[in-house]
Amino acid sequence: MSSVRIYAALALLVGAVGVSRAQEAPRVAGATQVVPVQDRRFDIQEFQVLGNSVLTPREIQEVLQFFVGEQRKAEDVDGARAALEKLYKELGYRTVTVTIPKQTIRDGIIKLQVSETAIGDTRIEGARYSSAQGLRLEVPSLQAGTVPNFNELQRELLSANRIASRRVTPELAPGQVPGTLDITLKVDESLPLGASLGLNNDHARGTTALRSYVSAYYGNLFQRGNTLSLFYSTAPSRSDDGRILSASYALHLGDSPWTLTLSDLQSNSRIEVAQGILAISDSNTIGLRLSRPLTVESQDWFPSITLGADYKNFDSQTVLSSAQGSKTELTPLRYLPLSVSLSQSYRGTHHRLQSDAALIMSTGAVGSDEQQLDLSRYGARAQSVYLRASLSDYISLPKGFGINLRALGQFTDRPLLPAEKLSGGGTDSVRGYFEAEVTGDYGAVGNLELRLPSLPDLFAAAGWAAYLTELQPYGFFDAAWLHDHGPYVDASSPRIFRLMSTGGGLSLRMREYANLQLVYSEALRSLPFVKSDPNSNTPSGLAAPTAKGDRRLLFRFVGSF
Repeated sequence: MSSVRIYAALALLVGAVGVSRAQEAPRVAGATQVVPVQDRRFDIQEFQVLGNSVLTPREIQEVLQFFVGEQRKAEDVDGARAALEKLYKELGYRTVTVTIPKQTIRDGIIKLQVSETAIGDTRIEGARYSSAQGLRLEVPSLQAGTVPNFNELQRELLSANRIASRRVTPELAPGQVPGTLDITLKVDESLPLGASLGLNNDHARGTTALRSYVSAYYGNLFQRGNTLSLFYSTAPSRSDDGRILSASYALHLGDSPWTLTLSDLQSNSRIEVAQGILAISDSNTIGLRLSRPLTVESQDWFPSITLGADYKNFDSQTVLSSAQGSKTELTPLRYLPLSVSLSQSYRGTHHRLQSDAALIMSTGAVGSDEQQLDLSRYGARAQSVYLRASLSDYISLPKGFGINLRALGQFTDRPLLPAEKLSGGGTDSVRGYFEAEVTGDYGAVGNLELRLPSLPDLFAAAGWAAYLTELQPYGFFDAAWLHDHGPYVDASSPRIFRLMSTGGGLSLRMREYANLQLVYSEALRSLPFVKSDPNSNTPSGLAAPTAKGDRRLLFRFVGSF
């Protein structure tokens, strides 16, 4: 549920309370004045607050102490009433009102009357896959007999709606018992099970073109919103070109805002990188993530923080074959990088922003020694640190036009291990080049797209437009600059890589069931040839590196249910 809907629900709640208070009005009519003579002065020694059950005596005293003293006026009493009611509102108790009952001042004691509207009954409607008991546990602020705290209610509703297939909306009405409020939680949900199939031709140099994958998830395990996800990818024409299997489990830690995610990713490949040279790679990464959303006053910003640790285990072999026989070189690598990342998203009228910044560091306390690190990347050390940041912005223009901007950068002052380097090339990087065709210790990647109006929006009256959510052409310009730190194993190896491409594409989406991306691209800069070497800055493969003028037609299809 968005914050806007939550505040709308709270507004209804205040309205309902107003109705209830209106019914009680005859009991307190005229009770807002202590004395009929406005200029009369009197001493206030103490305030007696009647009817309070949610604030502590200390909280009340800290607010009312400023109105205690000699020679006070009726305006001071009303000021105390307003200050106390404001405190209730700020702490989230928006159904609470404070009045001044008719009274005779004795011994400097002033009475203030607190009227608290409690929850009368809480009902749940529309739940198909979520248990009513589980939903009540997720929204404890709406427990019958309690005074609702709107601040807590907002956080609880946001948490209850973190399941993508479910939306929980409160419906509020005056209670059947006078002075109470009845709540109905309207649940709109679908089966929290999903799967997708994908096929694309985004591949590394020297490998077969096609890549396919299947993924599945279940998003409400044990009625706690926990998510289990599975993913498998392969090269259907030659599976040795790459297989990836991953599983993750996201666990919400009780009533806290933290989510713990455990993941395991395994990949393996057998690729002939040059004549007589076979590269065999087996890797396993076990990840741990602890994340939570951050609370901000703005309803349009959604920040979050993540703490992470990944134990990476690489077992690489290089088999050198010749007429005299074969020789196998083993390159084991194990290390444990730690990370802290901050993510933010913003949705406004004309902008959709997403930013991410991560600090990744490795102490060298766990894993391979310096000699093993040198075999994987000459000059790399166990202690390393680098910063990676990204920013994207979709700018909505008049008449359905739009501009899509993306930027990714990485900075470090030392050589990094291959898996930590910034890559350039591929559908999600610089289109027109092979996937991860070059890598660098530091650098930047940028993308600029001009999006034309979506055809279904232009022809909304046409029958075919009902089946298409999006059919949008666009043009783009991509660029990347990547640089490697020394020392270099080969003095002739290139240190700087520049990529640049342009082209156009078509984005087609059929509701939530199918998505097709077509991209035609042309490379504007040639890449240097890098000979096959375990310490090479780029995978060579048997194909030639991308040259200026090379054109490629890329596609990506995803079917989901």
